[in-house]
Amino acid sequence: MSKASGSDWIAREFKQVDLKDRRLNERLQLIVSDLSQNPQATIPQAAGSWTRTKGAYRFFDHAGVSPEGILAGHQAAALERMVPQKTVLLVQDTTSLHYACQEADSGLGSLGNRKDRALGLWLHTTLAVDEAGTALGLMQAQMWTRDPAKAGVAARRK
Repeated sequence: MSKASGSDWIAREFKQVDLKDRRLNERLQLIVSDLSQNPQATIPQAAGSWTRTKGAYRFFDHAGVSPEGILAGHQAAALERMVPQKTVLLVQDTTSLHYACQEADSGLGSLGNRKDRALGLWLHTTLAVDEAGTALGLMQAQMWTRDPAKAGVAARRK
């Protein structure tokens, strides 16, 4: 995808995002542009400069920014793509995001059993696809951690 066509797509895809501040809406588009040009990169690598990196981190730390707010604009664009479709499938998946180098008090939860002590987050998504299998958009994404206080409850039930 060329930078111009990517910019057009980003503008269309996020035109309905409303983070209650024009600057936040614009920053989101800049971050998406940086990451779409280099999707495997970290934020500093994709941003390419300290100024843009700091702007991205400030964006994600801003009280007015939420995953739901970011996703809402994309969901609206996906709904528009669904309208002409005869059939739309909503495919769900749950996956674990493993953060091996994090400390036990990092706020992450258990991913497995007590023996492996893997820490991370759980991510459940719902992806809309047409009959041909073309992705129309991400309709839902929920992240959570297991409560450490409830560790072993399932084993005790058995």
